[in-house]
Amino acid sequence: MHPYLFHFGSFAVPTYGVLVALGMAVALWITTRLAREQGLKPDLVANLAIYCAFAGIIGAKLFMFLFDWRDYVGHPDRMFSRETLQAAGVFQGGLLLAIIVAYFYMRTMGLAWFKTADIFAPGIAIGHAIGRLGCLMAGCCYGRECTAPWAITAPASARTTAMASTAASGRRSSRRASTAPSARRSTTSAIRCRFRSAT
Repeated sequence: MHPYLFHFGSFAVPTYGVLVALGMAVALWITTRLAREQGLKPDLVANLAIYCAFAGIIGAKLFMFLFDWRDYVGHPDRMFSRETLQAAGVFQGGLLLAIIVAYFYMRTMGLAWFKTADIFAPGIAIGHAIGRLGCLMAGCCYGRECTAPWAITAPASARTTAMASTAASGRRSSRRASTAPSARRSTTSAIRCRFRSAT
């Protein structure tokens, strides 16, 4: 686990953000190159990718607000908090809005749906894989406890980062339920049990 690439005093550069940005850049480069090879205008394809990226961010945030609307209605200041702005949001919302934007853009610009989708597929897959490496470095998106020889051992700092990332991903309901000390301890134990103990 390596949550931060480096620090400038109190300012830290997160590995997750850098790898997600790198994944998007690589995906865009692959997609525009394939578009040129298939006879599509690279600028139209590049614009589509950028519009879908922004739509994905907005859709993910909107669904995050929708799922936790009671919390945001009761505390509207949290909508613009640093935690909310840094949260990735809800994946399904980002995907849905990106598909809607892609449909209308492709229809307006006369891009063939299946041909354009085939061009985007490799870039999306590789870009997503790079972004998931960022998740791994941040200590989030972990699975069950593993005792195999190739298991990853997460240090205590990564566990703390993972718990912070979980809270920042819009899972406010679990945080509200953990206001009592006993519930807070149980939530922490449930998260930490998914990691191997650092030696």
